[in-house]
Amino acid sequence: FNQDMRALVPGADCDPHYLLFWLQDQSPAILKLVDEATHGTKRLPIESLQNLPIKLPPLDEQRAVAAFHRLPAAHRGCSTPCEAAGAAPQARSSNGTSVTSIVP
Repeated sequence: FNQDMRALVPGADCDPHYLLFWLQDQSPAILKLVDEATHGTKRLPIESLQNLPIKLPPLDEQRAVAAFHRLPAAHRGCSTPCEAAGAAPQARSSNGTSVTSIVP
């Protein structure tokens, strides 16, 4: 068990389901921020999370994106869940403000 835990707390201008899908979409980039502590465990420095630029579209658009991603892939017009997961990330992070507070 690692004591170096982080929590993302969505602000009032952030739909938590949208944030989940955004984080899943950005996971390759976030994983690149992971380094190794002196005792050999992996860690994600708080500074890296705090400096992560998360752009938010308007709240109603976030909710629409989150609702879209909760649909089964067949209902989204995509042939596979992976294809569907990659269908909207660029469109949903177009404009907005920073998202959340990071709780160490």
